Amino acid sequence: PSKRYTAIRTEYAEVERKLAAERKRAHGELANQILGLGNVIQSETLSYIAFQKNYGKSVKVRAPGMFVEQLRRKAESAGGKLIDLHTWSLKMSQYDHTTEVCTKKPLSQRWHVLGDGSGVVQRDVYSAFLARCV
Repeated sequence: PSKRYTAIRTEYAEVERKLAAERKRAHGELANQILGLGNVIQSETLSYIAFQKNYGKSVKVRAPGMFVEQLRRKAESAGGKLIDLHTWSLKMSQYDHTTEVCTKKPLSQRWHVLGDGSGVVQRDVYSAFLARCV
């Protein structure tokens, strides 16, 4: 390889190294904040391959799988654990606890109207509430 190519490749490797180090630091900081709230964490199992298919390079930049593994390691070393909740069998974003019925919704539908008409709740917050009740 030419000197110019080698220099560019070295510079690119250094930029990627710095990005990886910052990503790891940010993940550690967020994991510590989460573990400050409690050392038993529940998380849905996710397909990171599907993330790559849908979100492309954004997944590389954010590395969700690396974050979950770091959170799992830190929780276990703190005497806690990370519990995996099976996404497909629980169907938390589809389930309505007032009517006990699962209704498939598009991902773009961010608000859930409770089946008994008692209110409207944000989809992710409602899924977190249902995960807490599992």
